[in-house]
Order: sequence, then structure tokens, then C-alpha cells
Amino acid sequence: MIIEQFEQPGTPDVLQLKHTEAYYNHGNRLVKLGRLDDAIVYYLKALDIKPNLIKVYTNLGKVLLRWVFFNVGDHSFGSIP
Repeated sequence: MIIEQFEQPGTPDVLQLKHTEAYYNHGNRLVKLGRLDDAIVYYLKALDIKPNLIKVYTNLGKVLLRWVFFNVGDHSFGSIP
């Protein structure tokens, strides 16, 4: 009798998904606190484990846009000769 281990509690696939979700959720919390730099790190950690999760890419893209807006802002259009 062969027992498949896919999606059984404690298997590497399930544990990886739990860690990915934890990193993703923590990134979301950091965004709400305005800690965009830290949120980016946690989203990237989630993608290191599961690089095919679209929701992580979506939130990472949103955060990167906000980060650029807040850190670069109008400075990039400073004095034009």
C-alpha cells in the first residue's frame, strides 16, 4: 500500500506553503504600518519559497510603486535646465 504524502500535514509542500503565507501576511502587516522597506523584504522571502504566487507579486508591485513615490517623489523632476 503506497501512501501519497502530497498535501498531508507536516509534509514539505504544506510547510513551505505555511511559511510563504506567514511571510506574505507579515509583509501585509508591515505595509499597514508604513514600513515599506521591511515589507519588500518579507514579500521577497515568500517568493524565494514559492515563486509562483501571484498575490505576492501583486502586493510587491504595489509596495514598490508606493516606495518609489515616497522616496523619489518630485525630486526626480527637480530643476530642469
